[in-house]
Amino acid sequence: MKIIVGLGNPSEKYENTRHNIGFMVVDELARKFSVFSVKYSVDRKANALILKTKFNGNDILLVKPQTEMNASGYAVKSLLLASRLSHLASNLWVIHDDLDLPLGKLKITLGHGSAGHHGIDSLVEQLGTQDFVRFKVGIGPLGKTKTRHEVIDFVLEELSGKEAVEADKMIKKASQAVELALKRGIETAMNQYNK
Repeated sequence: MKIIVGLGNPSEKYENTRHNIGFMVVDELARKFSVFSVKYSVDRKANALILKTKFNGNDILLVKPQTEMNASGYAVKSLLLASRLSHLASNLWVIHDDLDLPLGKLKITLGHGSAGHHGIDSLVEQLGTQDFVRFKVGIGPLGKTKTRHEVIDFVLEELSGKEAVEADKMIKKASQAVELALKRGIETAMNQYNK
């Protein structure tokens, strides 16, 4: 089974913000992988929305933690314990926003540091490892924004105008990268998208 986690904040007020791009990609995957209408179920123990589905012969669990972004690791750890997932590095895939990548850029990595992303920090802390696959979705450029408050304001702003159009293309691109990785492996997806 592959567990594919999109990181974001659960409140409606964050729904269309840059920081929720992980949720948006998981929703796109849910639409593609679902035979019928998309209907997440609530896993109360993990505090997450989940959708069990299949794609290309793979059992897939799509996950949207319903904790705040900075506590995402608790939800993911609970789901991993319940699923008894083995080979974490190849079976846990996390999709999240990345300030260091420009909007429209995607980078797939395995086992890198968090680069200051608090959702990833939470996962690493709770799982005790950083060895899992990441689909980093660019939301920059951040420009000269340097202070912590400027960064927070930037990631929590809603996508609008041209940026929203670009983000929609990026969401489709990221979902295609996940599909390719499921069909032909992570290395193939890395070779195609990490250019």
